[in-house]
Amino acid sequence: MRHFLVIFKTFLILGLILTLFSCDNNRNTKGICKKNPEICADLHGDSWCRFERGHLIRHRLELKNTETPSDKQVYDQLIFLEDYSNCIELAAGVEHIINTDRTFDRQRAFVISTQNLAQLQEHTKDNPSPLLSYYHWSRSNDQDALLRLLAAEKLDLLTDPEVIGYLAGYYLTRDIKKSQAMYIKAIAFSNEDNFKYDWLLGLSEAYERQKDFERSYLAAKAGVILGKNHVMPEKMRELLGNNQKVIDYLDERADELADEIDDEDFADSKIRLYLAKPVTQKDAKK
Repeated sequence: MRHFLVIFKTFLILGLILTLFSCDNNRNTKGICKKNPEICADLHGDSWCRFERGHLIRHRLELKNTETPSDKQVYDQLIFLEDYSNCIELAAGVEHIINTDRTFDRQRAFVISTQNLAQLQEHTKDNPSPLLSYYHWSRSNDQDALLRLLAAEKLDLLTDPEVIGYLAGYYLTRDIKKSQAMYIKAIAFSNEDNFKYDWLLGLSEAYERQKDFERSYLAAKAGVILGKNHVMPEKMRELLGNNQKVIDYLDERADELADEIDDEDFADSKIRLYLAKPVTQKDAKK
């Protein structure tokens, strides 16, 4: 009973925090819209898509107060506008029987958001920025954007972990060693806000393709730990010959790796150096 009360109180407190955050978030955007009506004029007015709308409004204010927006700011605007448009598209399909004006307001907002997004996409289509090139390649398979991105990678100009990780996946079937290096770089450059455990699963595949099953297991296990709700594939144990001694050792190393990433210490860790080593014939199991 006591355990139940502790859990209940925890959820109650969490709920209150989220409610207060939501209220502050709503007041914040209302204040911005009141002082800067042009920022919000094309957006819907009710509470649907609250977070997407709030992110877009605050970022528009940031752009308004920036004389020359950076490539990152333009990229973020594309993402926030894209998220808002996708959300309001769903909301526009919900019809109000009594307040029909709300339905019209959302439909209007959706149409305008798609127009604004298309205009910004067209405006940035040929931008040489690695970040914007990545956006256009990942969204519309723009081959010119890909060529610009590959050129930037050769010059070692990529610093955004999302871009590096996405490109690592591109190299997975083209240059396995480069894919391995780029997944490790993406993890090293990441933090708790932008880390993706999928990079560890991609790194695991890179090792597996090179028949380095121990490092493949290690990366996959760390990915499972950080992904939290995923289960380790049974085939990973089979590739190690179900050798429990080796598996136990790698499980311990995987915990260490997950901790290093979680604490943002991976970039300067010994385990990064271990993972970055090229696969040799000794490592590869036949």
